[in-house]
Amino acid sequence: IIVLFSPQKEILSTIKSRSRIISLTGQDENAVNHIKYIKAFLESSFSRQSKSIEKIIKQEKISDFLLSMENWTRQKLLESKNVKYANLSEEIFKTRNDLTNNANARLSLENLVLKFRNIDID
Repeated sequence: IIVLFSPQKEILSTIKSRSRIISLTGQDENAVNHIKYIKAFLESSFSRQSKSIEKIIKQEKISDFLLSMENWTRQKLLESKNVKYANLSEEIFKTRNDLTNNANARLSLENLVLKFRNIDID
């Protein structure tokens, strides 16, 4: 479940304790680099994306890749206020959870990328 809420101080403490809070304000330079990387990644062909995923897995950079995806979707959500980006954030969360439960990394990441490709991304 994704809940968009502001200001944060008005959220009940019981909800805060059971939630992952993602700020949609301000981004550091590292986040900007993540966004640029994902933008280029998403504009490439699926075969190139698949090769990149292989490299990400071999270099054990899955967490960094998912963080980049999160930063990109967060930025797009801020810019457009379109719920499709909140849905993509949820898919990233599900993928991270699947990987924690020992799902096949390549299959999980390629499935996530296909979900991004199936949505008309601005």
